[in-house]
Amino acid sequence: MTAPRFRWVLRVTLLVLTATALACSGGGDDATGTTSTTSPETTSSTASASSTTSVADAEAQVQSRYLAYWDMYLRVNDPPAPNDPAITDLTTGPALPALLDIINANASQGLVFRAPANSVSAHHVEVTSVDGSTAELTDCGVDDSQVVRAATGEVVNGDVVTKLIDATLVLEGGVWKVSDYIFKQRWEGVAGCAVSS
Repeated sequence: MTAPRFRWVLRVTLLVLTATALACSGGGDDATGTTSTTSPETTSSTASASSTTSVADAEAQVQSRYLAYWDMYLRVNDPPAPNDPAITDLTTGPALPALLDIINANASQGLVFRAPANSVSAHHVEVTSVDGSTAELTDCGVDDSQVVRAATGEVVNGDVVTKLIDATLVLEGGVWKVSDYIFKQRWEGVAGCAVSS
């Protein structure tokens, strides 16, 4: 991975992690059972409400797990911890080896990712679809995470950037995991989608 691309991936990761820490509410499952009745109209209404609730629950779980991924991403890079169990709990597919490559590169170069004091990191996530075991979302993320030389505390890269991200999560072992994401657009500072959203 080239240095500019690494920094860009690193910044996006840090941004999302910081935003996750600030925005994630850690909601859990709140399953409520439905009771059938003898009235067809009531049953139909109950099924429709249950279906709507199921979609909303799935979207909330997808968003929560996505934000948790970015929170974990920042944490496992300060210090680099490629064996942290949260990595495989939140990551699968192409995103998994990509994350491990970043963690291992940081370890070999003596770098860490850190959120600055008074961070402006944020994520504006919209789940665009949940279809069976696959979910798609769009994220407008402001990333002000810093690349820091661990031994000296020197900030190697402290740029603030805004990124438009498309991500795919898959349901694996009963939990949503980040499988892949792409950076569709990038702006310097708090700009672009962060200003218009």
